[in-house]
Formats: sequence, structure tokens, C-alpha cells
Amino acid sequence: MWNRSAGAEGRDQLYRRYLRLSPRLRRICPPNRYGIYFERLIDYRGGARGVAGGTGVNQLEHVIKAFVSGRGRTPIRHSALIAAVFDPEVDHTCQPRRGFPCMHHVTFEPHGRDGLGVTAFYATQYYYSKAYGNLLGLSRLGCFMADALSRQLVRISCVASVAQLGCSKKRARELLKAIGPLPSDVAQRAGDTRV
Repeated sequence: MWNRSAGAEGRDQLYRRYLRLSPRLRRICPPNRYGIYFERLIDYRGGARGVAGGTGVNQLEHVIKAFVSGRGRTPIRHSALIAAVFDPEVDHTCQPRRGFPCMHHVTFEPHGRDGLGVTAFYATQYYYSKAYGNLLGLSRLGCFMADALSRQLVRISCVASVAQLGCSKKRARELLKAIGPLPSDVAQRAGDTRV
């Protein structure tokens, strides 16, 4: 959906295409019924309220503009390089399990002369069932933002308030057996992690 060689026009085209597609993505995939991370990043407070089509804030473009305008300053104001996902008006509910969003926000950090780091903050991270998909999505987002900022993606970090294996104890034992002995501190933490 993204034409990387088209620069800012390619980004705008991606945003328009994605916003046209996002209502359908929410309909056909039940876990997406409360929202989609990329949609919240490019249409914050738009699609989440049922008003699709780019009526909200495009936080990624804000980060890009803040980064580019701050190149002459040292350091860049890091709070301008944050994109929120959690929206209290929509997401504060009393549901025992909601499913979305687990990620609160994502930050973009310059590293050296031409590197970019991405850090995502999660309320909950399920290692077995969600971590790979989350890291893959963050990697794609990081590559997209690094390209827009003429940088190289050099680091992805995930911070989780609550980290869980996200599988049965039996499956966790099978996985530990398959990957072999772990260093004692890792094995101890894995044994203490709630399943």
C-alpha cells in the first residue's frame, strides 16, 4: 500500500488508502472491532469515534514535521516525537477483557547522526501469542518512519507493565525444552511469569 519512492506523496497515498480500508478491517476481523494501531496513529480520535476518513490527528506526520523542523536544534524536544494510541474517552471501559489497545503509545528517538529507535509502551504483553506480531508491526512502522526521516532503523524496544507468557504451562515447558537450557536468571524469571 506504500510507494516508498514517492516520498511525502507516497505517505499521503498510504494514509488515504489505509483509512478507506480500515472500516472493513474492523468488520472482518473481530479483534480489530475496537481499533487498529496504525489507524490510531494516522487518524487519532477520528476512526475510533466512528468518523472515518481522516478527521482526526495524523500523529506520524506531526512527528515527521517536528523532527524535520528540529534538525538544527540540539536536542530535539522528545515529547514532540510521541504518538498516542490509548484514548481515554473511548478505551476506559469496565470490560474485564477488551483486547485493544494494549499499546499505550510509541516514541521515536534519534540515535547518533542517522539512526532511529522506536520504543513502544504496552499495558500487557503476551509473549507467546502477541509478541512476534507486535515486534513485526513495530519494525514496519520503524522502517516507515526511518525512511520519512532519512534515517536507519537501529533499535526497537518494548516496555510492558505486565508481561505474560500467553500460553499454557504445558506449552511453556515444551517451548523451554525445545530451546534448551536458559541462563539461570532468565529461567528463574520464566518460572515466575504468570501463565
